[in-house]
Amino acid sequence: CIRTLDGHSGRILQLLFLPEKHLLASSSSDKTIKIWNTLTGKCLHILRGHSNWIHSIDAIKNGNTLVSGGTDKSFKIWNVQTGECLHEI
Repeated sequence: CIRTLDGHSGRILQLLFLPEKHLLASSSSDKTIKIWNTLTGKCLHILRGHSNWIHSIDAIKNGNTLVSGGTDKSFKIWNVQTGECLHEI
């Protein structure tokens, strides 16, 4: 084991690795997405806004934008660098 990333209070449901940015995104049943720096192991952002489990995450625009979908029947578009929710569908 190279590194253990601890921080979610619920099950981790999906991981998305962005190797060119040294980032890992993890979605959870705790209704959050965490953005991790894989070099330091530190959590850079906690993305909050879904009212239920987040089952899907994907990156767009060269990894600068993240899209999430949850069991709350919503999609959210996030800025990876700032953690800001840009749009909700």
